[in-house]
Amino acid sequence: MGRHRMLLSVDDDLFALLKELSDVSGIPAATFIVQILGDAKPNIQALIDTFKILKKNPVAAIERLEESLARTIHVGAQTQIEMIEERNRLKKTRGRKKKQD
Repeated sequence: MGRHRMLLSVDDDLFALLKELSDVSGIPAATFIVQILGDAKPNIQALIDTFKILKKNPVAAIERLEESLARTIHVGAQTQIEMIEERNRLKKTRGRKKKQD
């Protein structure tokens, strides 16, 4: 699979946010953008599919968007659970280190 370049224009606020994110993380802004867009592939495909059927069957288009939204919410909830579990794991690890000191 090839890699392609795109020229993107962003407003001042978004540029400032991406620059700050890059500065504090040490990760180039383009890397974050590629990751975000890569994660959004299923949603982008759902939009393509929705636009293809919109004129023929508006109800089916809305149903497609509802399904996509439900999947996105589900993935977000799963990610939140993973983050909570990681936070709890880190708290336990820190607690053990403090006891050892």
